[in-house]
Amino acid sequence: MDRNKGIGNLALLGLIAAVAIVTALLVALLMNINQRKDEAKSPNFKLVDLTEDDTDPAKWGINFPKQYDGYQRTAIATRTRFGGHGGSEAMPDEKIERDPWLNRMFLGYAFAIDYRDRRGHAYMLSDQEDTLRQTKPQSGSCLHCHASIMPLYRELGAGDATAGFKETYKW
Repeated sequence: MDRNKGIGNLALLGLIAAVAIVTALLVALLMNINQRKDEAKSPNFKLVDLTEDDTDPAKWGINFPKQYDGYQRTAIATRTRFGGHGGSEAMPDEKIERDPWLNRMFLGYAFAIDYRDRRGHAYMLSDQEDTLRQTKPQSGSCLHCHASIMPLYRELGAGDATAGFKETYKW
């Protein structure tokens, strides 16, 4: 009988230990969830005041260093089997010269005029300013989709970005 009692006590102690471990893990999980909810209420630690008119990536990089590092890495030359500009600072090669079927696919759109291999996001504005697509009076010439051009739209539209966007049709 004493042996059964010892085994029963040992099982009871094991059950108590298992319940304590599960309880500790659940408490840790709930604390982690609560901490993440608190972090979500304030998604960044503000070191520099930013407005929607600030277009300098380095200024944004002060408050968002991980994102800025990712942005800077887009300037690194890459090449894949799907394209990519693996070379110099010069404009990338024309895809339409390499793949003439693209000209037929983009017929009527500005991309039929100029469609190049991709470069990183760091080159986005300069590539769009230099592209021949800007010579065709057509909305949707890429610039309007990028946030860094929004201050210009507000300026052209006297504070109204939509009116400023419509002003660009005239260009």
